[in-house]
Amino acid sequence: MKTCTLIFPLLLFASANAQTLLDASHETNWYMEGDKENILYMSDNEAILPIRQKKASGIAMIDEQANEKWKALVDGYMLGACKFKNNILVIYEKNNNNPRSFSTITEVFGMLVDPSGKTISNKSILETEAKNYVAVKLLKDQQGQFKQLLLRYTKWTIKNDPVGRKMQSLALTEKIRSFTLADDLSATEVANFGVNPDVVYFNSMVADNNDLLIFWFNKNATFVLEQFRDGSVNNRLSVPLDLSKNSGVSVVWSVNKNNPSEILCALKYYEKKYIIKTILLNLETREVKSIDEELTGAYRKKIEDESEVVGSKKHILPSFFEDLSPVGIEFYNDQIIVVKEIRAGVGNGGYSSNAVISVLNRDLSVQKSFLAEKEFNSVLSIPVLSYRIADDKLQFISNNKKLNSGKLVFGEIDLKQLKWTRIVGVKRAKGAESSGKVLDGSAVLWFANQAVVPHVQPPTGIYTIAVFTYFLQAMTLDQ
Repeated sequence: MKTCTLIFPLLLFASANAQTLLDASHETNWYMEGDKENILYMSDNEAILPIRQKKASGIAMIDEQANEKWKALVDGYMLGACKFKNNILVIYEKNNNNPRSFSTITEVFGMLVDPSGKTISNKSILETEAKNYVAVKLLKDQQGQFKQLLLRYTKWTIKNDPVGRKMQSLALTEKIRSFTLADDLSATEVANFGVNPDVVYFNSMVADNNDLLIFWFNKNATFVLEQFRDGSVNNRLSVPLDLSKNSGVSVVWSVNKNNPSEILCALKYYEKKYIIKTILLNLETREVKSIDEELTGAYRKKIEDESEVVGSKKHILPSFFEDLSPVGIEFYNDQIIVVKEIRAGVGNGGYSSNAVISVLNRDLSVQKSFLAEKEFNSVLSIPVLSYRIADDKLQFISNNKKLNSGKLVFGEIDLKQLKWTRIVGVKRAKGAESSGKVLDGSAVLWFANQAVVPHVQPPTGIYTIAVFTYFLQAMTLDQ
């Protein structure tokens, strides 16, 4: 495999005027709440971010020049957001303003907001009748439009949970209920079924044909994908996999928008050593393919030797290599893209370590891997690399190799030619340049020719309680 020499990134950094900082940048009094799945692109130049400030949460409309157009807050804890026809739906609950307490959710509320930020309605959607913790999830299509509201009833309660078993009990499911919503937000139950008490829940989503897809792990050391149709199992695929000794498993997955029968999954688990397994499942042909990557020192060296660096340095931090985890997986034409990075580890402060971007064939063999330059903060534990795939290019933004260098890194990989085409430095926004703030990769907004990049202040120590605010920076992506 080819290796880049230093002269290329140096030349590209010298022509960094292709990447310019726009005038628009400002500090907010909120930070992004929850998962990037709740980011909604409402037009070519506006997007919705899920936000939290003090004891309130909700949504904010941000344009491509980093301006906050409006925000809509709820009196409680937001559980999710989605498009609801031409409007935006926010679901929330009122019992708990602290998302870490996992209190029982007895009632789910919905706030409907129009594209100008005006509240159309704000009302109770349904009562859960839950005695234990219930996980509430909005299921939506790949454009962010509402499909179903899923309630997963778990075995966990604050009273009966043994010390050290909390997360395991949260994954043990008693039953699942699913609802559709009318224009007035009235709920109609479309599925209600019990669950084998020995299975552990991982994730769920709904296909464009309204089939419910759920990943489980059962006591027979099997990883299972089940397809539910009309409230019952329509199809099931399984992979032999023993996760019984794992207290937590990292999982990312994706459905092929051109063929909903194809599902990708990448997960990291421990079995004598840490392993990343990539799985391709086809519900129509019932074919299952998988590959394993054992996170050993020899494998780290192999990745460095065989990968092309997007930046100036090949370096996957040896002491943190076992913390490498899958953070994104995508179908793209006939290729499969897998992104892995280290987000946190033991210690305090900033560390430099490449992210790994792999381009795979449909048989899961590696066409080529790229090492993307980035730095992470071991305490903050957030993504410090954001990427998107469009027009046969994978573009990414990450922290520079020195947190206080005043620059971000913008890189671009040509997925057809399998080579990187650009790597440039971008000056940080005023207010973020010298304060030690780092990129929150989970909240980057990607527009056609611009991106809005949030910077967040890391805690100063492991036990620091921080109230985060954002510096939003707009940058152009034009060459």
